[in-house]
Amino acid sequence: LEQTNRSKQQQHTKNMVGDEKSARHLQQNEGNDVKAMEMDEVFNSSSSLQGASSIHDAFAEDGDSILDYIVNLDLKESLYRDIHTAISVHRSLPPLAKNIVMRMLWLNDKGVSLRVISRWVKPDNRLKSPSSSLQFSSSSSTSTHASSGGTGKSSAALRSSLQRLEKLHIMQQDQRGCYVIERNFKQSLQKLVKEGVLFGGVGDMAADEIKKISNHARASWDQIMQYLIADDPEEYRKKIDMEIESELNEKKRIDMRAREDLIRKLLTCSGLVEEKETTGDLAVTSKGFRFLFLPQRRQVWSFLLGYVRHKKNQSRKSGVSEQDVLQFLFRLSHQHLGTGYNIKATLSSKEKSLLDDLRNIGLIHAKSKAKRKNYYPTALALSLSSTEDVTLENTLGQGHGKIIVETTMRLYAFTSSEFQIKILRKFVRLDVRLPNLVVGRITNVSISAALRNGITGDGIIMYLEQYASPRMKRNEQTGRALPQTVVGQIRLWEAERNRFSISVGHLLQFSADENDRYKRILEHMQTKESSQQLWHDSRNMFITAAGYEKIKQEPSLQRR
Repeated sequence: LEQTNRSKQQQHTKNMVGDEKSARHLQQNEGNDVKAMEMDEVFNSSSSLQGASSIHDAFAEDGDSILDYIVNLDLKESLYRDIHTAISVHRSLPPLAKNIVMRMLWLNDKGVSLRVISRWVKPDNRLKSPSSSLQFSSSSSTSTHASSGGTGKSSAALRSSLQRLEKLHIMQQDQRGCYVIERNFKQSLQKLVKEGVLFGGVGDMAADEIKKISNHARASWDQIMQYLIADDPEEYRKKIDMEIESELNEKKRIDMRAREDLIRKLLTCSGLVEEKETTGDLAVTSKGFRFLFLPQRRQVWSFLLGYVRHKKNQSRKSGVSEQDVLQFLFRLSHQHLGTGYNIKATLSSKEKSLLDDLRNIGLIHAKSKAKRKNYYPTALALSLSSTEDVTLENTLGQGHGKIIVETTMRLYAFTSSEFQIKILRKFVRLDVRLPNLVVGRITNVSISAALRNGITGDGIIMYLEQYASPRMKRNEQTGRALPQTVVGQIRLWEAERNRFSISVGHLLQFSADENDRYKRILEHMQTKESSQQLWHDSRNMFITAAGYEKIKQEPSLQRR
């Protein structure tokens, strides 16, 4: 079998590279040797590296994506020295950007011109086979600012991919305009290929112990989500406080209080909940409602970005930077469920200081501080770069059932999950509930209530599409499972609400003896601030908040 595979590989290499002269020509013009062709397959193979293929962006409209967060970091280059960070960021890239990086990974530092890169891309945005690069002429490698060519669709995809790579500082242009991979990022990926990664595991756990780890992750995540799905978050907070105070075991009570305080801080740092200014009561924000409609892996990343911000605010006091936190999270995401890792042998002093926090939010399982020798990553930690949705849903116990939506806006959800039912209640009028079935209707009133809470129409449509039953017939052109009438009606209700926009303004009322001041203000607003004046009559005037501030700053418009 090995001989057969070896002969197939030799034949494959021969077909792609050609004879020795062609191989030397390719290396001279592009540096794209046989090793780059082989590694292009290695990095795109799901079985080549344990873990998953991508880190999913959280939600772009809130700027809460892990990639967006990395873009705004000042020390991206030093972050890429960590091999786990480099491979995780690489996996999160779009397919075209990912393949461009792999094409250039084993090249020298002379760089590749835009014209050469553009010829790698087919009109359908796919990367051409490495053998096609043999057709390049030597002149193509010297042109630096040439047009990318190809169709508009492929040019737009290439431009978008290169912009993403430049923003992440994975690829930069040199003085000649050629693209070069960032040195630390390149070395980290090359090290992974050559040496692999050793995590220092101390042995696998028994099945019942793995179940204990899963229960720990589930309990921690449930405590987080309860604040968002509870009808009254403040009542839920009071309930938890009473449970903590009633705990007789002092040590356990201290642990419960530490976990609860951390979760509340992170929910606030993530922007999912806020305290009302007047009463101090907890309330779910619009972002928090949108959070409920995200896939679970995106939810985990979004919440952990709140933890990264929290540690950044405490960096002067604790000495732990956001870079230290991100690198540790990326490392956890590539470790294995049920395998223990020795704390002394594998962690730095800064990483050890994070263990209590990560234990409280369910990313790791470990004993108390005095007895702690090893830590065990949970499914929550592994989900940061995992594609196995089923594993995470089974661990969290929040498996979502399938949904059928009729053209009459009637909805059938085959589920017994309390979590999913509470989410459906946010935008569906529930009429009937059976042990494994919920029946309801999507109405104007239910959609309006969801829109008032900050949930968007696209978010509702995306959620229904995500859990649509396979029995629903999909549109051949759009690929949607939802009937077009349902999609159109939801968007129509949203458009009706968005016809009006509410903004703060000021109504100025003048008495009979203030006629001169009224005329001065009216003349000023009509000549200099016409956009700030919204309405006026003989004695009254309505202006925007910005216009009112400008009136207060103008001495000639004040009372004399």
